Amino acid sequence: MSLGLSLTLGLPGCGQREGEEEILARVDDATLTLDEFLSQIPEEVRPLLTRQNMENHVKRWADTQLFYREAMRRGLDRDPEVAPKLENLRREILVGELLSREMEEKAQVTDEDVAAYYREHEDDYATEIKVAHILVSTPGEAQRILEEIRADGDFAELARAWSLDESSRERGGELPYFTRGSGVPDFEDACFALELGEVSDVVETGYGYHVIKMISHRPAGKIVVLEEIEDELRGYMMAMRQDELLSSWLDELRAGARIELNLDLLERIEPALPGGGSGAMGPMDAGPDR
Repeated sequence: MSLGLSLTLGLPGCGQREGEEEILARVDDATLTLDEFLSQIPEEVRPLLTRQNMENHVKRWADTQLFYREAMRRGLDRDPEVAPKLENLRREILVGELLSREMEEKAQVTDEDVAAYYREHEDDYATEIKVAHILVSTPGEAQRILEEIRADGDFAELARAWSLDESSRERGGELPYFTRGSGVPDFEDACFALELGEVSDVVETGYGYHVIKMISHRPAGKIVVLEEIEDELRGYMMAMRQDELLSSWLDELRAGARIELNLDLLERIEPALPGGGSGAMGPMDAGPDR
């Protein structure tokens, strides 16, 4: 039960004191304390919360408790169709909390880090590049397409036939001009490393597997100074560090586990048409607007 609003002030007169906690609501033996209520509300939008918002949230909590009690009375938590869903939710919550705590501790970026990165890549911020890419879901598909391109296959035609990126597919995979800091770090690093006309090796990102071609580059419309992009650059660098940390951490965890992936079984699933109705985003959709 999350309310996308929050609060800066306490709720005088709303609760009663029980020990050290102020009880905001009670349904039989279930209670909602004032501290629990505040913890459910994102801090950054607390000034937007009204008294009516708060009251509605508390009332919804009480209603939910009633439905929850009835679900438990009926034994739905032990239902063979429901129990796996509960376990999946529990797993997702625990993994999300683990990653959040790990990244918060280890992926911090200082002002000095940001300034050093800007100096190192200053030329990139004075340059806009245009690339085309082909996005597919498996490394095998990407390697097959790459080999076809290197055997004089037409990049644009292959993009129209196979790319999952709906935003660029019909343009032969071409993306708009962009500067450093506009999209997914791994994708950008591969793009800025290419010479004119050069085609990359297979590049993996969170969206899938890419084959990228450098189309052109030009001076940026204006020189981007550090102060204009400091916040965006900090977020970009944090994303890069998180990717590196996760990759390294996963390697360690995999080394200590026995993993078996029977991916050939996926052949039994009828594939969708290439890109058809996938709603896939491109690697430049996740970055800040330029």
